[in-house]
Parts: sequence; structure tokens; C-alpha cells
Amino acid sequence: MLLDDRVSRLVHEVYEAAENPDAWQIVLQTVAELFEAPMVSLLEHRPTDGPDWVPYSVGLDPAFVSSYQKHYSKCNIYLEHALPILREGVVLPHQAYCEDAEILSSEYYNDFQRRLGLFHVTAGVVSVAQGRFLMLTINRSRYQRPFSPEELDKLEFLVPHVQRAWRIGKRVRDGGGAAVDPAILRKTFALTATEASFAALLATGHSTAQICVQLRIRISTARTHLRHLFQKTGTQRQPELVARLLKGCRADSQV
Repeated sequence: MLLDDRVSRLVHEVYEAAENPDAWQIVLQTVAELFEAPMVSLLEHRPTDGPDWVPYSVGLDPAFVSSYQKHYSKCNIYLEHALPILREGVVLPHQAYCEDAEILSSEYYNDFQRRLGLFHVTAGVVSVAQGRFLMLTINRSRYQRPFSPEELDKLEFLVPHVQRAWRIGKRVRDGGGAAVDPAILRKTFALTATEASFAALLATGHSTAQICVQLRIRISTARTHLRHLFQKTGTQRQPELVARLLKGCRADSQV
């Protein structure tokens, strides 16, 4: 598959969201534009311990999010039919598991989807953990064309990046409240004392601007530290760097 500029930009935005969760809204807006979709969401399906969770969405009014989570997630015919075949990393258009006629006669479509003007649904499964399924869902109206094989290929390309970014973000959030010992980072990655202090703050969720204030350094110095950290950890993006630093700390603590 040849990547156009929009897909490349989208991948960059996905990794930005790993560091800044608010940027998931930007990611979803770009997905909506790329796939000509009036509604896109990150949705966690919780079949055994619901209700479902919709952390981010584009094209879905908050009142409808609330309505979905409180009631309509329990009668989502798409997920009822897809559940047996949901696996991490798969991309599924609804035509793969549910007949259009069955959808059109369902409570979910008539009382919820139709009010939103939605019908065609394609989902990429981002993660499966503890009986919960996090999915990137893309929705079109009944009067739009179904998703093409080329569009499904694009989503299949995108899903692994969303998986990595979501996992990196989770590690950052989980590790954000805990202290990171600069001495461990210095030993693990052969850092200087100043680089280790910078890396410890970065790993605990501080922005570059915040680190500059705390360490009383210039932004140009911060960029130099970042460049050295990328080289010494074998990473290229800041979210990957943070994940590598946190992993290095955990590995040392288990020795």
C-alpha cells in the first residue's frame, strides 16, 4: 500500500497522542476526514462488566455518548455479532459478520444509529485485555458507500500504530505518579548526571517546558539532551523514549 501524506501525518499524530492524551481528538478528526466518516470513536466494549466506555469520539454529541453508555451498548447488534471473532489487530467491516437486513430491523439501529444518520461500521481492534475490547470504530451513513478494500488496508496499516501509542500512553500514565531514580537511568543507559535528571523528569510525565524551568536550562539545551537520549536508548520518538526509560527502570528493579 502506497502511503499518501494524510496517512503519514495521521501516524505522526497517533504517536503525539501517546504523550498527550488530548491529542486523540485530533487523531480521530483526521481519521474522520481520511475515511469520509461522520463519526469516529475509540470505544471499549465491556461485555461482562459493562457499560461500554467511549473515552474519545468525533461527530457524537455528549448526550448520545451518555445514552449509548447507559443503554444502547447493551443492545449493540454490531458488537453482539462481532464478539466471537474479535481478536487484537483485526479489522472488520460489519458486512463480515452481520446482514444489513438484520441491522435495519434492530432496536439499536432504529432507536440509536438512525437518529445519528449512521449505518456502515468498520472497527479495528486495538487491544484485548481482561475481557475488554478497545476498538477504533469508523461509521458512515446508509447512503454512503461501504468501506472499500483499499480503505480497509489503510485501517489495517493504522491499527498497529494505534496499539503501540495506546500502550505507550498507558505506561506513561501508570508510571507518571511514581518517582524514577536518575541513578538507575544513568547506570542502565550510560547517561551523564544531567541527562539522567532530565530523563527522570521526562519519564514521570513532565513536559520539556516544565523540565527547562525545573532544571533551569534553555530549550536548546533540552533539545541537546533529547538528541543524546534518543541515541543512547535507540529510540526516535519521545513517546517511545519515555516507554524505554520506564522499561529500563522496571528491569533494573527486578534484578
